[in-house]
Amino acid sequence: MEQVANAAGMQRSILRHFVGNREDLVMALARRVVGKYQREAQESFAAIPNKERIRQLLDILLPLESTDTAQSLLVAESLIAAAEKSPPIRKLMATYVNDLVNLTQQQLRIEFPNATPARCWTVAYGIISISFNYSSLLPLKLPAKYPKAARASIQIMIESLAGN
Repeated sequence: MEQVANAAGMQRSILRHFVGNREDLVMALARRVVGKYQREAQESFAAIPNKERIRQLLDILLPLESTDTAQSLLVAESLIAAAEKSPPIRKLMATYVNDLVNLTQQQLRIEFPNATPARCWTVAYGIISISFNYSSLLPLKLPAKYPKAARASIQIMIESLAGN
């Protein structure tokens, strides 16, 4: 708390008065980070046009360049790690993942109306799992075959919906 107060240019007592203890500070950070990601996801998904829906979805979930800094990714990954010991953070992070999977499922249901909701949800979860891994590896600047493989893997999952 002392380091945070110093970085903010305030006394620890002021920080403690307005934020609370260390757990309160971490929870405030979690709410801020997750809120940002939720808003961005909702806005991006709402803007997906009917034309080329799947390509647009992939462009959102697998951007060619990171939209976040390595520090932002580290914060998100740290919050996921903190969720193990913090039920409120776990609930917040799980809600975000669930919302993202459901947003993806909705797009798949529009594109593949004959596919079952359960099948669309399963594919959506697979897509989000690949997307999270893909994002966490972007700072490594891996060769182009890695992003291509991520897209190809998702495309295989998506194509499985056409047969239902």
